[in-house]
Amino acid sequence: MVKKPQGIAAGSGFIISSDGYILTAAHVTENAQEIRVIVEERAEYAASVARSDKEADVALLKITASPFTLVWLARLGDSDKVDYGNEILVLGYPVPAAGLGLIATSGIVQGFRSRGDVKLIQINADINPGNSGGPMVNTNGEVIGIVSELWSKLYHPGGPPTPFGLAVAINTAKRIIPPGILPQVLRVPQDFPTIQAAIDAARSGDTIVIGPGTYTYNETLEITKSLTLQGTGKVTFQGTNVIEGNNKSGNQNGMGNPGNHPWNRPRVPDGQVCLP
Repeated sequence: MVKKPQGIAAGSGFIISSDGYILTAAHVTENAQEIRVIVEERAEYAASVARSDKEADVALLKITASPFTLVWLARLGDSDKVDYGNEILVLGYPVPAAGLGLIATSGIVQGFRSRGDVKLIQINADINPGNSGGPMVNTNGEVIGIVSELWSKLYHPGGPPTPFGLAVAINTAKRIIPPGILPQVLRVPQDFPTIQAAIDAARSGDTIVIGPGTYTYNETLEITKSLTLQGTGKVTFQGTNVIEGNNKSGNQNGMGNPGNHPWNRPRVPDGQVCLP
């Protein structure tokens, strides 16, 4: 919910860091007097604009409550690798006043446009009021764009007969993010001598890369964060091979023996935020 002089505005967004930074569209929060963020229809928090780029139509918000309940983090992809015909999903809360909840619409990349140095991706997925600021993700669940606007005769007289949407390329949006906010890559043993040391230093959403070698643990590691483990080393926990070769793990939550965790559980690619 965004309170403005002219009334209440609405939009979508997604969390990019465990300390509450959110990406959305700048036009959603422009001239905001008050911002309230509802995370996955579960909890509501106050937020403020940390940075905004009106030309790019990208805003970085910060949840001011501490601590807050983190559900999922969005993973940012590389929009320079996007090509014509790529399949995409748009996630958001269209027409929030109607109480529709989170909606996903599918489509393809139709083309590429630019506005100065702002790169835009043209898509044919259905977009409605309330989708602005929401993530556009690829088939790997990575955010490759931020929904910016819908071109149709309804909103642009003389516009195209078939509506299309425009999303700000995520590599353009990344320019607004200060260093140290996005998830980091921690390397064992280059940066940390042990896996536990890397886990202790990691934040939720970080990736721990385990280098070549064999790592044997007879004790239980404590994992209380959502992490990704990957690498070329062989890791054994109490006789169970958890990672070997180029195997890649999924999110980890809770405490205990990682060998008992669902290492290959798919990531949920949203970190979705509603700004109703």
